[in-house]
Amino acid sequence: MRSITIGKILGIKIELHYTFVLLLSIAFFLLLIFDPFHILNYGMLFFILFSSVLLHELFHSLVALLKGLKVEKISLLPIGGIAYTQKMPEKPVDELVIALAGPLFNFAIVIIILLIIHLFPNFGMPPSSIFSLESGMNIALLQYPLFALLWVNFILGIFNLFFPALPLDGGRVVRALLATKFGFVKATQIASNASSLLAIFLGLFGLLLGNLFIVIIAVFIFLGAKAEAQTASIKEVLQNLNFRSIIKKPLYAKPEETIQEIFLKMKRARKEYVLIKKQNNFHYLDLEMMAEIDKRLWKKVKAIRVAKKIVPLYSCKNAALALNTIHEQDVLALPVIVDNRIIGVVEEPELAKLYKFKKIEAA
Repeated sequence: MRSITIGKILGIKIELHYTFVLLLSIAFFLLLIFDPFHILNYGMLFFILFSSVLLHELFHSLVALLKGLKVEKISLLPIGGIAYTQKMPEKPVDELVIALAGPLFNFAIVIIILLIIHLFPNFGMPPSSIFSLESGMNIALLQYPLFALLWVNFILGIFNLFFPALPLDGGRVVRALLATKFGFVKATQIASNASSLLAIFLGLFGLLLGNLFIVIIAVFIFLGAKAEAQTASIKEVLQNLNFRSIIKKPLYAKPEETIQEIFLKMKRARKEYVLIKKQNNFHYLDLEMMAEIDKRLWKKVKAIRVAKKIVPLYSCKNAALALNTIHEQDVLALPVIVDNRIIGVVEEPELAKLYKFKKIEAA
């Protein structure tokens, strides 16, 4: 299990990453043991944080949709969220506007709350005397939801916008500005290297303070920056590259076949996945998905019931788009349709090998 889908908003799938679920479960368990009397307060604070992060990512996604980009999903992690688009914005100004949308939403919430306080002094706000206490901030966040909403959105907006590191919004703003002069790939390389250096300094700072959360954020930024650089490199090498030469013959299964029957078919063919075509739709099933089903049910359950519907590729002229689409749909391979005819499947490992060879050739 990599993530749990909790619903859709504007056609965008909302997912909780398994690390998010794990951390939440651990936090709940610890609160039950050490501080059960404040569990509702912590639940409210979590809800405010969760809602603010989700709306932050939704505003990114809304602007991306207005710019003509397809947003596949929003994944919520323990330290934030990520909106996945099918492709990167072609124009630097589009990335700039999309990157600014999330923090601007957070700042809008802050301004609205400040206006409420101005019109209704001290409404929902803790008395100033609380902050003279050693744990005053914790008390204010746990017992005053409006203050918590103000503080959470202020921190989200400031950190995302003014920490200039990928994959945070501030890093995307920097990349968009650099891209106007150097182009997307070179701008990403510069921003990624700078982000990695910032992440190292942030991690060392967290270690000096003994703050594990800062260290975790630093690791997230470091890995995210490297992933951005890898994505840019793949786009540069594979963009508009024809991949017809690596297309393979697919292994098909019938909709009425059981999981047991399909497993044996995959075993004989030495394949990790199978495609199921039902009417005009394609479905996908792999060994990892099968492993999640109770084996006692394999002989009874038809595979079509547990297979997931996939969207095929309709061209073999852009290897970068093919690899990105495979990753977005979280599968090992996708069928390729050209001129209304299925010409085979393209597999993620084959595209990865193609990338490595082409990258070495271009070096």
